[in-house]
Amino acid sequence: MRKVDIRQATSEDEEQIFLWRNHPKTREHIFDSKPVSWQTHVEWFNETLQREDKCLLIGEIDNQPIGVLRFDNVDSVAQISI
Repeated sequence: MRKVDIRQATSEDEEQIFLWRNHPKTREHIFDSKPVSWQTHVEWFNETLQREDKCLLIGEIDNQPIGVLRFDNVDSVAQISI
């Protein structure tokens, strides 16, 4: 099994996360399956990176991004999105 590294998302991940979010296979498994516009994504992404109650992480294998892990903290409980 290969090692998965986890790191904080940065502005350099914005486009890749957008592509993953709007991929048809991803949309089959998420709460709101409609495609998101680039502008909506940019607003969400920038807000998410700035908020202290959210944690946006990138999983990597061999320095290649493979997915997103997000924690949204509400009242000492985290909602997890993969």
